[in-house]
Amino acid sequence: MKGFEESSYRLKKGHLNFWCNDKKEESLSVKSLVMKFLLQSAVLIFFFKSFSTYQYPDQKRNQLQGEKEESPEEFKVDYKRYDQETNEYFDEIVMYSEFSDSRRHEPYRWSTDMKIFVDGEKPDYLIAELNQIVMELNDFIDPIQINIVYRKQDANYFMFFGSKVQFADRYSLIDESKLERNWGYFELYPDGGVMYVDLDRTSGNLCAQKHLLREELTQSLGLLNDSWKYPESIFYQGWTTTTEFSELDIRLIDLLYNK
Repeated sequence: MKGFEESSYRLKKGHLNFWCNDKKEESLSVKSLVMKFLLQSAVLIFFFKSFSTYQYPDQKRNQLQGEKEESPEEFKVDYKRYDQETNEYFDEIVMYSEFSDSRRHEPYRWSTDMKIFVDGEKPDYLIAELNQIVMELNDFIDPIQINIVYRKQDANYFMFFGSKVQFADRYSLIDESKLERNWGYFELYPDGGVMYVDLDRTSGNLCAQKHLLREELTQSLGLLNDSWKYPESIFYQGWTTTTEFSELDIRLIDLLYNK
């Protein structure tokens, strides 16, 4: 430090020893004594201040843990927003699934953006319909965005247009046997999902293909079940070729994702 070239100091057993050597004078003047006292005092103050504020690693770690921000509250469905009819249909479609009678403990919902990669055949009318459905869903849903991507490595959701055989060959499915009776099918995983529309068995029926595309994609958002209650709903269990959401469908999507 500047001004301490001819001085030395050290710590020993918690004490500060200070030496000041001057070869030219045998005795210190009053002024020198005052300067020596001031310098010693300054060093002592600096030392004890630094020592008292030092924190050991464990102390720092505990302090950081105490300062961590609390994680945001989990999303809770606000059933007060809609009427009993909507809430009952929500419970049937969201809290149960098509292939299970067990009620879910909580809804399935995407917390990150859905990034869709279209695989297999890509007829123009289905790509146009997909763009329309994505636009509608993005209008309904606030917390996440649904996007179409053009590289597999950018996707977390894979959409296949083609035959059930091609689909099963290309993707490892949880239950391949379900393809035999289903012209549209989806599976969800912790980090994404996959779906298909069977273009072979629906050949020539464009409305059926568009309906299956809309239904399977929307169900992949967490609206997992079918129902016999409302024939105009996209989630109707019987065979239909509905190609638009009913007002009740929109309320279910809103209730699942928005506050």
